[in-house]
Amino acid sequence: MSDQIYRWGKAIVEAFPSYWWQLYLACFIGGFIFALCLAVWVRNSARLERWGALFRFLLYSATISVLTAIGLEMALHHSFPWQSMCVLYDHLVGFIVDGTLLAALVASSGIIRSSSVSKDSLPGILLDPKIIVAARFWMVVFYALCGLAKFVDRETIDFFHSSGYSAAFFFFIATWELGWGLALVWRRTALFALGALSIDMFGAIYTHYHNYFARGFAGPFGNSVDALRMLGLIAYLAFALTRQTQDGQGTIGVA
Repeated sequence: MSDQIYRWGKAIVEAFPSYWWQLYLACFIGGFIFALCLAVWVRNSARLERWGALFRFLLYSATISVLTAIGLEMALHHSFPWQSMCVLYDHLVGFIVDGTLLAALVASSGIIRSSSVSKDSLPGILLDPKIIVAARFWMVVFYALCGLAKFVDRETIDFFHSSGYSAAFFFFIATWELGWGLALVWRRTALFALGALSIDMFGAIYTHYHNYFARGFAGPFGNSVDALRMLGLIAYLAFALTRQTQDGQGTIGVA
């Protein structure tokens, strides 16, 4: 038992000597602290709208980055400097958003008992229908293009083989991501799509840790960070869409 605990701890620690993971962690913490400051400063609708516009800009710019990165990958079939920069930007925005989501949870839960912290300002920004649409289409582009890229480029099929999976399973996952990514467009299928994509992310995390323990692959936590980032966004969208449905708002997407 102690040996297992040691190996799990080592797997987590191994991720952080990398400057990339340090940068991601800094973005997560920075997003968390900045969002808590917003919960103190933002008190009126005009300010909410301004910060909401900034948040929408981040989400839509991340969507463009994903389009550019995966488009270059499918067109060139190899890594390209601009592609790497676009992928990095997408990841950084994702961790900033995850930090903001954690701050919203902390502020609205009343963990910080202070009259200066507004419990409604951050949820007011994050549950704005325009923000939710921006986040949804970011995820539509991310998953649909990731699935499509697997068919076109097949860059990760060797990883599937080395993990003990068949080519058929590789194409099943590609179809799963493409299909459920597109299903996020429609209101009636969005929640089902989020559930299906969360299974995909948990499966990815399981694979990385199984490879670490069974096959000696390095860096399972570092390899799982992207899936963890997306799980935070999936949880946010699932809550936001459920909340909108309960409130009877009909502007959450295509019927």
